[in-house]
Amino acid sequence: MAPYRTTLLPLLVAFPLASAWGSLGHTTVAYIAQNFVSGKTAKFAQLLLNDASPAYLANVATWADSYRSEKGGEFSSVRVGDEQ
Repeated sequence: MAPYRTTLLPLLVAFPLASAWGSLGHTTVAYIAQNFVSGKTAKFAQLLLNDASPAYLANVATWADSYRSEKGGEFSSVRVGDEQ
């Protein structure tokens, strides 16, 4: 577990400074997350997403960002405190 601490510690320290992830950030997190998913869970997700590629999570990591720009997805762009 020690190697994870040395890798994640700088990320956790920088986390409060990040104001937005952007597409690159979401895709990067998806690639990192894939390393922590069990084989059984990976197979289930690949089946559910109909994507057996090595980038099965990265391929959908920005879906929510693009959906909020589509007709019908506008509701998902409302941020806490922006409600009227």
